[in-house]
Amino acid sequence: LDKGKGKVRTKHAATTHPSAKRRRGESVPATESLEELWVKMGRKLKEVAPETLGKLAEDSPSRSLQLEEKLKRLEAHNRELQDLTAQQLDEMANLSAVAGRANAEVLQLKEENSLLMGEVSHLKEEAWVKEQELPGRARQWRPPGCLLPLRKGQWRASSCCTGRSKGKR
Repeated sequence: LDKGKGKVRTKHAATTHPSAKRRRGESVPATESLEELWVKMGRKLKEVAPETLGKLAEDSPSRSLQLEEKLKRLEAHNRELQDLTAQQLDEMANLSAVAGRANAEVLQLKEENSLLMGEVSHLKEEAWVKEQELPGRARQWRPPGCLLPLRKGQWRASSCCTGRSKGKR
């Protein structure tokens, strides 16, 4: 249909014919059944089997002995690999257990650290409160002029508190 927009659309009839599906790129169902394929494979094996038996019969006994020895070596190697794998699995289990214990210990240490940090915070708070109260308490207990202020919140003892006179050093 031409709508005047520059592109022409055409209608296609819907069909399930295999040739139409091939043109559209759709897959065509398998023409042979599974049973037919099985029969073909059996025939092919019957054709190949006599040749294979002939080749095996042509091999010398030494060749078959070599193959048997190689098979034994490979089986021994396979057993060694299985033993090694079992040992590694045991080692992995041991390492996993060690890691689990270490993780539990780390969690316990974190908990202890948290408690200690809380205690340190509490002690710092107490020290700050005492530091704020110190100038008032110092004034109550000192004779007049005994403590001299250095900086805000810090005091030093004058010579009257230390027992030394101003002239002696």
